[in-house]
Amino acid sequence: ICTYCTGSFRALEYALDHDYVENIDGFKFGRATFGGVESFLERIVRHLTGIQLPNVTEKTVMMLQNNEVIVGNGEESEFNYAYTNVLYNYFDFGIFGVIFFLFLFGRFFKKYLDFACAYPSIYSLALIAYLFEIGIYSVFSLLTATDPASIPYILLLIYFANRNKHCPYRLPKV
Repeated sequence: ICTYCTGSFRALEYALDHDYVENIDGFKFGRATFGGVESFLERIVRHLTGIQLPNVTEKTVMMLQNNEVIVGNGEESEFNYAYTNVLYNYFDFGIFGVIFFLFLFGRFFKKYLDFACAYPSIYSLALIAYLFEIGIYSVFSLLTATDPASIPYILLLIYFANRNKHCPYRLPKV
């Protein structure tokens, strides 16, 4: 259990020590952290035009999965994807990116929590639960960087929660 809980931090340390930023050809300036958005847009463009655009997510995720890090003792302690969300932030702007993106996520979460308390709805509750999941799961990886399917889900929940702001059938305030 100890290896499972600390393995992603050891993998992050390994990635920083072995200069993974150089392995992906330098900083990505926001494209690594928001790689899911880029993948989502790339899929739309590819579907509409047939043109495949270069995608940072493919490069970062493939590089991370191809490098195994041994944590602790034994074969069961190999990590090849779980470097924490901090690594994606680091891929963008170095240590400044880590501070900036963690602050940005916290600020967005706080603002949305205030909105959800002012205008409670099932959509607001669903988005808060999903943001909690992103926060908890970020110890291993960043969903918005690796999973393009999370982007439309978040956008739809924001849309319906915002639309519900003017609806007379909102959840009662507690």
